[in-house]
Amino acid sequence: SVTSSLTTMTMGSLCSVLSIVFAIVCVAVGAPGPYSVKTGTYRLPASQDNLILDDRLTEIWAEVYYPKNIITSVAKFPLVVFLHGNHATCGYFLSDGTRNDVDCSYTDSGTCPSRYVVAPNHEGYRYVGKPLASYGYIVVSINANRGITCGSGVSGDWGLNLARGRLVLRHLALWSAWSKTGGAPSSLGFNPLGKVNFLQVGLMGHSRGGEGMRAALAQYRDAGSPWKALIGNMNIRAVFEVGPVDGQTSRTLNAYSVASVILLPSCDGDVSDLQGMHVFDRQFLKIGSRPYFPKGTILVNGAMHNFYNTEWQQPDSFSCTGTPLLPSSLGKSVAQQKTLTGTLIPFMRAYVGPGNGGLGTLFDPSYSIPASLASVSFYARNHLRDPLQTSGTIQLVESFSQATGQSDGGRTNKKSNVVVTHTSAHYEHDPSVRVAQLSWTGSGTGKYFEVALGTPTIPFLDFTNYRTLSFRLAVYCTGQVCASNIDNSPDMDLHIRLAQGSILSTAVQLSSVATVRRPVDDHSILETIDLAVELFQGVDLSLISGVRFVFDVTPNGQVDIAHITRDVEGPQALPVPLTIPRPVRLEQRTRNDISGISTSIRVKNMIPEESNTFAGTFQGSDGVELMFNSTVRFPVTDSFPMLTVGSKSFTTARLAVDTYSISFVLTHDEIMSLDDKDTPSIQIGSENVWMFAPMHP
Repeated sequence: SVTSSLTTMTMGSLCSVLSIVFAIVCVAVGAPGPYSVKTGTYRLPASQDNLILDDRLTEIWAEVYYPKNIITSVAKFPLVVFLHGNHATCGYFLSDGTRNDVDCSYTDSGTCPSRYVVAPNHEGYRYVGKPLASYGYIVVSINANRGITCGSGVSGDWGLNLARGRLVLRHLALWSAWSKTGGAPSSLGFNPLGKVNFLQVGLMGHSRGGEGMRAALAQYRDAGSPWKALIGNMNIRAVFEVGPVDGQTSRTLNAYSVASVILLPSCDGDVSDLQGMHVFDRQFLKIGSRPYFPKGTILVNGAMHNFYNTEWQQPDSFSCTGTPLLPSSLGKSVAQQKTLTGTLIPFMRAYVGPGNGGLGTLFDPSYSIPASLASVSFYARNHLRDPLQTSGTIQLVESFSQATGQSDGGRTNKKSNVVVTHTSAHYEHDPSVRVAQLSWTGSGTGKYFEVALGTPTIPFLDFTNYRTLSFRLAVYCTGQVCASNIDNSPDMDLHIRLAQGSILSTAVQLSSVATVRRPVDDHSILETIDLAVELFQGVDLSLISGVRFVFDVTPNGQVDIAHITRDVEGPQALPVPLTIPRPVRLEQRTRNDISGISTSIRVKNMIPEESNTFAGTFQGSDGVELMFNSTVRFPVTDSFPMLTVGSKSFTTARLAVDTYSISFVLTHDEIMSLDDKDTPSIQIGSENVWMFAPMHP
C-alpha cells in the first residue's frame, strides 16, 4: 500500500514523493537561491528627527543584503525590512568568546564604557537575510540602538514600539528617495536608482520589533499620515513576527490586510506569555471580504527567545517543561536558526515578490511539516486562509460567546458525562477569545459535547457547498497527558461527528488528521484542526444540526475548543502517516550545560533580598518613581519588567544605563494604595525574580 511503502522511506525521499504525488512543497532549510549575495551598509549621523521622537537623538543605521546581479539588472527587486527587539546596546566579551550585553550607555550617549563594544543588534539576522536575498530580494536589517533600544518610554508608547515603526518608515522613505532620485551612500555597494519595487514590500520583526512592524504598517496607513507623501505609493504585503510583544502602546496594532505569520518560541523566557498569539486571535474579530491574505502562527517547541538573533548570545531560558531546549553552543543555536530560515524565507517568497504561493502551505496544518523542519523540532500551527465573512467562503459558526449551555445562535448545546464551561481562553490568548472548556474522567462513547448549530427558528446549517470544518483545540496537563516529553505520538485523541438531529455521521478520529501534543511550559494554546467535510458520511449535509466531540480515546482529559468555522475550500490532508519517525532525536542535557537541559519543572532564578535594596521614592515628571538597586544586573528584555507589592503589580519602568538600578513609575493614588509592610519583588521574563525587604518595615 502507499501508506506502508511511505513508512519505509527516508525523510528526503518521502518529501520528493509527496511533491510529485500530492503537490506538496518541500522546503529545504537554509537552501540558497539562484543569486550570489553581497553585503552593504549605511549609517547616518545621529540627529533629532521629530517624526521619529522629538525628545532625543536617533540614528539611521542598517546592513543590507542584495543579489550581486542587481547592478546590471533592469528589473525592480522586492524589498524586505528586518527589525530587532529590545536589548542592551553595549557589551563585553567573556572568556569563551561570547559577548555579554548588559549596558545601555550607547542608547543616550552614542558611546560605550571602556572595554565595552556596541552591540550590533541588527547583524543577528545575517543567517536568514543573506539566503533570502539570494532569491532576488533586497533585505534591509535596521539597527535601532540609538534613542530607542533600551530607551525610556514615552506616554502612550512605553515600549517605544510606535517609535520603532516610525524609524522603519524613515528608512523606507530614504529607500524611496534613493530609488527615485539616487543619492545613496557608496557604502551601500550599489545604486538603488530604479531598483526597488515598492509594491512588493515585506516586514520582519523580532520581539518589540514585531509590534514595531505592525506600528509601521498602521502609521503608514493612518489618515493624514506624513509618511505617504515621503514614501509614496507602497504596498506592504506581508508581516512575519518572531516572539513578538503586544499591547505596549496606547494603540491596538493588528496585521489586517496583509499576509501574517507569528513564530512563537515555546520556551521563550522573555516574552513568556507568547503575546504574539493575540495578533492571530484578533483576526477573528475582523469580518469582511478581502483578497487572499492568510494568517497563521507556528509554535516551535524547544526554541527560546534570544537565540533567533545571533548577537543575543546569553540564554533567556534554562529549562522548559515537556521538551528539551534546542541544542546550542557558545551563545548560538544552529538548530533554532533553521526553524527561522525554514519558515521566514518560504513565507516571504510566497507573498512578496514574483509569487510562489505553494510555499505558503507550510503554515497550513492540513499539510505535513517539511522534512527539513520536522528533523529539528515539533510544531503546532494556527491558520486562517482568509478573513471571516458573514456569508461566502469562510464563516464562523460558533465562538462560545453565550453563557454556558447556549450556542451563538441561541440553541441549547448537548452534553453527556462531560463538564462544560464557556470561559476565556488560556492566558496566552487575546481576551476576546472565548472557549468551551471541557473535562472528563474515563473514556467512552457516552462522554460527549455537541455544539448546536443554527437558530431556534432554523435549527441546522447547510454544509453542502462547504468542504472544510475547522476548530481550534488546546490541551491541558491532566491524567497521563503530560506523563512524558513530547514526541511523534499524539497526547490527546478523540472523535468528531456531525449530527443531523438524532442521526450521527461516521466518526473522524482526531489522530487521523492531526498529531495533538501535550502543552509545553504550561502553554495550553489553541491550534487549528482542519477536517474534510466529505469524511462525515451517513448524514444529509444540508441539515447539519450540530458538531459532536466524543471523548472515547484519551481517558481523563481537559481541553478548550474555540472558533468553529466552515470553508468552501478543502483541506489538503494527506493519506500518509502523521507520525513518521524523526531521523534525529533531540538531545537531553544536564543543568550544567546552559545550551539545553532535561525537563522537569521551570525553576526561576531567585535573587535574594540581601543582594537588593530599595533606594527610595523620587518625584518624576510623569509620576512618583520607586527606585530599586541590585548587585545583580537587571536584564534588558522585550517584555516589561513587573514590580509586585502585595496583590498589586506595575509595569511602567525605567532601567538605568548600567542596568544595576530600575525605577517604576506610579501615580500618587497607586503609591497611596500600597502597604509599606508588604514585600516587593521584581520579575523580568520567566526566569529571574529579585526579592526585596519591605520598603518601610
